[in-house]
Amino acid sequence: KLYKNAVYNVESEAFLLVTKRMERFYRLVEQNGSVPVIILFPDVEDMKQYARNQTRKYDPLLSYLRSKEFRHVDLMEAFLARQGDVNKGIFSKSQGGHYNALGNEIVADHLLEFLSQLGADLPGEYPR
Repeated sequence: KLYKNAVYNVESEAFLLVTKRMERFYRLVEQNGSVPVIILFPDVEDMKQYARNQTRKYDPLLSYLRSKEFRHVDLMEAFLARQGDVNKGIFSKSQGGHYNALGNEIVADHLLEFLSQLGADLPGEYPR
C-alpha cells in the first residue's frame, strides 16, 4: 500500500522506487557539476491535510531527503510563511488543482529567494 496512516508507506514498492530514482537523479546531477534541488509541490489535499493535523502525506519523503542531506524545497513552507493559513486561495477553481496567480507568485518568490541563498547567478530584476 502506498499510504499508511495517511502518509507515504516507507515500505511500499512505490516509495522505494521513488526514493531510489531521486537518489540516482541527485547523484547524476552532482556528477555533471550542477547543483541538484528537489522541489515538492503540495496539492489541494496536502494543504487540507496539513490544515487538519499539521501532517503531510509526504512527511516520510521529507525525512528521507533530510537523512540524505539532499537540497530540497517544500513549497508548503512557502505557503505557510506567506499566508499563515493553508486554506487561503492558492488553487485555481477552474484549472483542476493548479495553483492560481497568487499560488504561482508565492512559488516564484520563494524559489528566487532559495536560489539567491544558494548563490545562484540570477540576471537582472524580475517583474512583479
